[in-house]
Amino acid sequence: MDVVRHVFRFYPTWSNRELDYMVVDEVQDLAPLTIKLMLLVTNRNVFFCGDTAQTIAKGVSFRFFDMKPSFNFRSKVPPKVVQLTKNYRSHQKILDLANSIVDIVELYFPRTIDTLQRESSDIDGEKPIILEGYSDKDLMGMLMNVSKSDVPKFGSSQVVIVRNQETKNKLPLFFQNALCLTVYEAKGLEFEDVILYNFFEDSS
Repeated sequence: MDVVRHVFRFYPTWSNRELDYMVVDEVQDLAPLTIKLMLLVTNRNVFFCGDTAQTIAKGVSFRFFDMKPSFNFRSKVPPKVVQLTKNYRSHQKILDLANSIVDIVELYFPRTIDTLQRESSDIDGEKPIILEGYSDKDLMGMLMNVSKSDVPKFGSSQVVIVRNQETKNKLPLFFQNALCLTVYEAKGLEFEDVILYNFFEDSS
């Protein structure tokens, strides 16, 4: 943000470098001042894409509704929000689980997320499994039954995703040969099998 403030402050010295158009993806991870700067340097129009349910940047609480004041300082008309509800990346059972979590967030933290239509997919799949109250030893036993070895085997198509680096440092020993990523590191990547480890337990 120090860099953004610096550019924002000294922008008039190079105001002749305006852009006509800009396309911004993952806008939910940008701070309001960064969005304001993008509008300032763009002469004609900005196209924003994002998902308020996928904010992963610390210190950023993003809603499309909150973007409207950013357009006032340049007398620009706030853009119309167009929602894409068809998901081509995940199957319906994963979306059902994700939508149920979004429902909980909307219920308990209504001002932190846009209320949008639920996503759907034309592809069906296996229902995600939630394991609760199991010890690390029990979890290792389940994974060993699948891998038929003393140590669960993980490949490039499997990943363990944790909320933060602190959780990664506390992973059980049998996950040592697995690819483990934080949410931030896993952003945009795709895997066949995903294990979320202590994902909600470690949430403040």
